[in-house]
Amino acid sequence: MITVDTSNAVYGNGAYDGVIGTKLEPKSWLVRPYFLSAVRDRIENVLVIGVAGGSWTQILVNHPQVKKVTAIELSHGYLDLIRSRPEVASLLTNPKLELVIDDGRRWLRQHPDAKFDAVVMNTTHHWREFASALLSREFLTEVRAHLTPDGIAFWNCTESPRAARTGMEVFPHTMMVMNHCLASNAPLEPNRDRWKKILADYRIDGQPVIAADQIEATLDFLTQEALPEPGHMSRWCRREAMQAAWGDARIITDDNLGHEYR
Repeated sequence: MITVDTSNAVYGNGAYDGVIGTKLEPKSWLVRPYFLSAVRDRIENVLVIGVAGGSWTQILVNHPQVKKVTAIELSHGYLDLIRSRPEVASLLTNPKLELVIDDGRRWLRQHPDAKFDAVVMNTTHHWREFASALLSREFLTEVRAHLTPDGIAFWNCTESPRAARTGMEVFPHTMMVMNHCLASNAPLEPNRDRWKKILADYRIDGQPVIAADQIEATLDFLTQEALPEPGHMSRWCRREAMQAAWGDARIITDDNLGHEYR
């Protein structure tokens, strides 16, 4: 069952599943899908696992550099929702999009040679049933195998230290961006000038994603380097801070089922 409340928040089977909207503003949670260009010069081929209301996929398919987005969604019902909302309706006719109704993990196994510059997952709450299938060491190892040499994986830990610690177990380079773990086989270092250039060129349905006079304030997110914490999530931090805070957390595996079991 899919519902949308008056604030444009989407709920799947009663659990929060994102907000319909693509406009970027300073201190917005939407900093996250726009952040990829802060750490990479080139992002052309993207995999999205979990489309839901379509906002993040709409943002990524309109990235100025992106040539193709492969999006995997388990529920047909979300397509009807996307068609009905003007903020995201054009997503389904965008020639850069390949949308597949399937289980993301199964799709990865069935396409072992597919490689991506970015794999993005705005993952559901870590405590929900089956969440460990998208947070486990085994799943993230599968994701890592589908990245280009400097490709990045980006997934929502939803404030779970175990989810973040699991990412550190699989990837040699990690950082936190709000509640998302950003990970790669290659070093990660934000660059303000690169990010500014991409944001200035960004358009969705012909309209700028951010007002020109708000770009600098949005870029100031990069000055907020500290461990994200409940109540203070508009931050990012490097691997060293993650290690100090969560280095002793138990990793999530397919066998221990993470937060689903305990």
